[in-house]
Amino acid sequence: MEIARETHQGLKRANNQDRYLVREYGPEAVLLAVADGMGGEAAGDRAAQIAIDSLENFQSEAADPILHLQSLFKQASENIEDQVRQNFQMSGMGTTLTAVFLLRDRAYWAQVGDSRLYLFRAGKLKRMTWDHTLPDTLLKEGNITTEEARNHPAQHLLLQCIGCGRFKASTGILELETDDILLVSSDGLNHEVPEEEIAALLTGAEDVAGALKKLVQAALNAGGRDNITIVAARV
Repeated sequence: MEIARETHQGLKRANNQDRYLVREYGPEAVLLAVADGMGGEAAGDRAAQIAIDSLENFQSEAADPILHLQSLFKQASENIEDQVRQNFQMSGMGTTLTAVFLLRDRAYWAQVGDSRLYLFRAGKLKRMTWDHTLPDTLLKEGNITTEEARNHPAQHLLLQCIGCGRFKASTGILELETDDILLVSSDGLNHEVPEEEIAALLTGAEDVAGALKKLVQAALNAGGRDNITIVAARV
C-alpha cells in the first residue's frame, strides 16, 4: 500500500485550519482522515485538532468499523461542545470530518461536512461523498450542474458539522481493486480544481506523493483561496 499526504496554507488564509491523520495498522490497514476547522482562527484550529485527536482512539480490530467511526465522530463533537462551554470565546467553532479505514480489499468511510472522499479507478474519478451543503443537495436532486455547485455562493455554508449540534454522518463500504487510489481532501482542493483536472493529474501517476503535489499546485494556480489538504492511499 502506497500512502501520501500534502497540506498547504493556501494563498489567502492567515493560517492553516486543516488537520489530517494517517495512521497505519500493519501493511494492509490504514486510517486516513481530513478535518477542516471553522469558527475563527484559533477556534477552527482547535476544532479540527479535537476531531483528529478523537480518531487517534480508532481500534483497527473493531467488529463494525462504521459503527466505530460513528461513535468517534460523536465523541469528537461532544469534546468540541465541551470546549465551547468552558470558553465562550470559542463559540461557533466546528469542523468537517471525513475518515476512511482501508482493510485489505475493503474501505469503510464516514463523513460530515464538505471534506470529500474520492475513488480513482482505471483512469476514472468517482466522488464517494456528497457535501452537506445546499449546493450539493441541489446537485444530488438534479437541480443544478456540477459546475454550478462548485461556484455556488452558498458552497461554504455547511448544513451540519462536527461540534455544531445534532448531525448524521454519511457512511459507506467500498470494495477495493488493485491500483485503486482513495483520496480524502478538504474543500481547498474541491472548490478550486474541477474533478476532470483531478482525474487528469492522477492518471498515469508514477507515485501518489508526486500526484498530490501536482494537485496542491493546481489549487494554488486556481487562486489558492483556502487551506488545501489531501491524504491518499493506493492499494
